Amino acid sequence: MKLLLLLIYLSEAEASQIFWLSLEKAAEFLDLLQNKDRATIRREMVIVFGNLQKFGSLVGVKFYHSQDAEVELRLPSGPTFTVGSDDLSAGELAILEDNEIFLRLIRARLHAEGKRLKDLAQTEMERRFFFDDRTYRRTLAKAGK
Repeated sequence: MKLLLLLIYLSEAEASQIFWLSLEKAAEFLDLLQNKDRATIRREMVIVFGNLQKFGSLVGVKFYHSQDAEVELRLPSGPTFTVGSDDLSAGELAILEDNEIFLRLIRARLHAEGKRLKDLAQTEMERRFFFDDRTYRRTLAKAGK
């Protein structure tokens, strides 16, 4: 999830759906650098992109030997919502766990609909966002809210 959010952020910053990405910098962002050589980091990033591609064709990537990767972000057309810095800042992506990030995205989505998280019945939460009750409660407790 963090990689996809990073790619969306970079796409917006570049104002293009096709851009170049340093695999080493992306690995640093994802905290994958821990005493690894460059070749190992690049191999791990290829695996991370492969795992991301299992969830659909949202991202196309071309890898080049010892160079940045060419990334194409293929976001589906349709309704969108804005995630502002009040909801989630770029610096928080690196420190928050995936469930906390997902919860903030849910809140931003509901805010765009004029709703609050408290207004949502648990069954609706599970149906719309596939976020079960135990995970939700555990994430809220961890976030201190």
